[in-house]
Amino acid sequence: MTVGGPPGSGVAPPDGVVIVSIDSMSLRDIVAEMLTNSDNNTAESLVKEIGVVKRKEGSTAAGVSAITDSLKSRGFDLSGVVIHDGSGLDPTDRATCRLLDRILQSDGADGPIAKGLPVADQTGTLKDRYYRSPAAGKVRAKTGTLKNVTALSGWVHTDKGVDLSFSVVLDLDRDVGGGDLRFPERITEAMLSYPETIDPGAVSPLMAVPAK
Repeated sequence: MTVGGPPGSGVAPPDGVVIVSIDSMSLRDIVAEMLTNSDNNTAESLVKEIGVVKRKEGSTAAGVSAITDSLKSRGFDLSGVVIHDGSGLDPTDRATCRLLDRILQSDGADGPIAKGLPVADQTGTLKDRYYRSPAAGKVRAKTGTLKNVTALSGWVHTDKGVDLSFSVVLDLDRDVGGGDLRFPERITEAMLSYPETIDPGAVSPLMAVPAK
């Protein structure tokens, strides 16, 4: 059989025979994979899909508009927040610790976001971090590092069984170094002994709040 001619699109005939079909992963699993591996392509695709569902337009601008409206309608403070894409790679994007922490709190320590986060010294983008740290296996967090910005936001399961949310964002005037990556790890290690340590609320704007 010879197949040729220009590509096109059409409607399958009603009497067509299904040769093979593949079911997509659930949206929950797709989001978990994205968070665990910091998958920028998935993030961009999901933003466009949100644009299709909410704005009937599969574009980044439509998706960002829908996301912003959703956050506002749920009472999240967007002061200082700038969103231009889904991956966060745009250098003009801006996020705040307060917003990231409030989203974590809204989802909860056992919510789909929390369950999709990489685990310190075990999985995803945290697999090679927290080596021999007392917080290994006790921190679930989303990483984010560009040339002069690094961030870590997620949950710490303390030695006394309390789940604390936290968000640390470092916006530097130089390239990110190893010590900058280590800084949020040291904060989460200190949180392990809560409530004997300093009240997490006192370290604002580095948000650290017990789960409700």
